Amino acid sequence: MYPPLYAGAMAISPPPAAVRSIASRSRLPRVAALANAGWMTFVWVTRIRNAAGDIEATNSAQAGAYALSATMLVGATAVAVVALRRPTPSTAGVVVRGVTAVHAGVWVIRGAQIATGDHTVAFIAVHEGLAAVSLGLAAWAWAGTRSLSDAAEATG
Repeated sequence: MYPPLYAGAMAISPPPAAVRSIASRSRLPRVAALANAGWMTFVWVTRIRNAAGDIEATNSAQAGAYALSATMLVGATAVAVVALRRPTPSTAGVVVRGVTAVHAGVWVIRGAQIATGDHTVAFIAVHEGLAAVSLGLAAWAWAGTRSLSDAAEATG
C-alpha cells in the first residue's frame, strides 16, 4: 500500500487497487471501439472510392454502394464518439454492440456472396481478408463493452 499524501492537515490516500484496476481495464474497450471505428472508416471510404470509379456498375448498384457505405460511416462515427466521450456502460453497449452487429452481419452476408460469386481468386481472398479483420475487430469491441459492464457492476 502506498503511504498517504498530505495536503495541509488532510491525508489523501491513493485510490484503492480495485479502482485503479477498473480504470486501466476501461482503456482497452476504448481502444477496441476506436480500432473498430477506424477500420470501418477505412473500409467504407475505400468502397465509396471504388464505386465511384466503377464504370461498369449500374446507377442503382452505385447508389446501393453509396447508401451502405454512408450507413456504415455513420455507425463508425457513432462508435468513435462513444469511445471518446466515455458514456455510461449501458449506452456504450447499445451503440457499440448495435453497430458492430450490423457491420458483422454485412460482412457475413457479403462474404458469402463474394465467395460464391463469379470473382477472381485474388478478389475473393482480399474481401474474405477484409471480412475476417472486420469480424475480429467487431468481436473485440463487443467483448470490450462486456468488460465495461462487468467493471461498472463491480463498483456500483
